[in-house]
Amino acid sequence: MVRVIGWAGAIALVAVARLAAQQPDSLPIDTDRPDFTDGVHSVAPGRIQLETGYTYQQGRGSNAANSRSFPEALIRVGITPRAELRVGENYLVDHDAGSGGATSNGFDDLYLGTKIGAIDQHGVRPALSVEAQARVPTGQGAVSGNTGRHLLPGGAILLGWESSGPWSAGIELFATRTAGAHGQGVASLSVQYQATARVQFYGECFSVRPIGAGDGAEQYANSGILVLLSRNLQVDARAGVGLNQEADRYFVGAGVAVRR
Repeated sequence: MVRVIGWAGAIALVAVARLAAQQPDSLPIDTDRPDFTDGVHSVAPGRIQLETGYTYQQGRGSNAANSRSFPEALIRVGITPRAELRVGENYLVDHDAGSGGATSNGFDDLYLGTKIGAIDQHGVRPALSVEAQARVPTGQGAVSGNTGRHLLPGGAILLGWESSGPWSAGIELFATRTAGAHGQGVASLSVQYQATARVQFYGECFSVRPIGAGDGAEQYANSGILVLLSRNLQVDARAGVGLNQEADRYFVGAGVAVRR
């Protein structure tokens, strides 16, 4: 029943977008991938944006596990000039390289959320947006970890700065409940450089810290490239490394985003 409700929500979002009045949007596509830090901008009203990708992540140690995720699908539907609705789904393959070499695979929990722009940038004061989300227990517990079938709410504060030149930056402060009845907090900083009208580079660092549990924080750094093939089509690639023993060794990925 929960899975039916989740997919019904996704279909409803698409229906809302089709009913929304189409409005001209002269700006090129602006995505929340491939870095962890989501941007402060929402999709324009009446627009639908699909962001997808693939990631390979390697754990730390000689017998460390590795994982693959795809299609990392995120559907963003513009509702108002400051608000969008969001639906996400992903398929995970986890391989234990230790004794037995067991592999677990299946769909992750369905992601439902919204992004709302609250404050525009003014001088050095950043633009501010907020995200509210929930993970609906539709996935396979072996890969999602949500064997208790809990609804997992979360939220984020997004800050963004844009300059008159090629540089921009963003910060995300994110917290969510985890399947283990604890929580998880993430803080990230991403800096972007617009090399040409079609090519952008970024560098990012982020920290993943458990809340209410004894494990230490995972620290990562990554960088990547985004290339506009047209105003409504973008491809990207990224690579990152873990900076401490608690973090995975490295990850690499690529993706594509399209807007209509």
